[in-house]
Amino acid sequence: MMTGKIFRGGAGLALAALLAAGCAGRQLPRRNPRALQERMPGIPENAVPVLAWQGRGNNLMTYWGRQDIMVSVRAWLPEQWRKPGDGFWQVQARNARGIDIPVLGVVDSYRGRSGEKLALIVPEVNLDKLRDGLYAVLVPGVSRENNQITRVQPEVVICEVRNHAFKPFRVAIPLIPDETSALTPMPELPPEPPAGTPVPLP
Repeated sequence: MMTGKIFRGGAGLALAALLAAGCAGRQLPRRNPRALQERMPGIPENAVPVLAWQGRGNNLMTYWGRQDIMVSVRAWLPEQWRKPGDGFWQVQARNARGIDIPVLGVVDSYRGRSGEKLALIVPEVNLDKLRDGLYAVLVPGVSRENNQITRVQPEVVICEVRNHAFKPFRVAIPLIPDETSALTPMPELPPEPPAGTPVPLP
């Protein structure tokens, strides 16, 4: 019995090694991020206050191999803000090799007719024109009470697009505010994974 378990585990490790080797051979394609980022309105000059956050996703296992992705976000939200498309955001995302991750837009969540939670990217994205690669979308995390913005806690979600479709891979990167306040609180960070070598379980 013990021998069989070790054999199955060894086969799993060998398969994992082959998959990792295959991923290592695929390089994340370079993109011109401006072509997509220009779809989002830039922060107007002399806008005050401008909020800022930083984030990082480490050791993300993607179709293009393991990626470390750094994210920088700045925002200005006018008093008449009502929905995600009303904000002014600047989002930069790139991996450790300096390859830019283009930003598709801002996520607008809503409830469907049956009460299910649905989401759209605004402005609208034409998937037929998207080339394979990693992309970022911004979840604004804006809360309002009594017609006033009370909290801004955004996060950036890294997605895979292949064959003109979103794939199941999605990783949310929490953002740390440059200045912590009641308006921009510290997010609840996931626990750091322990160090070691991943092993498939039977």
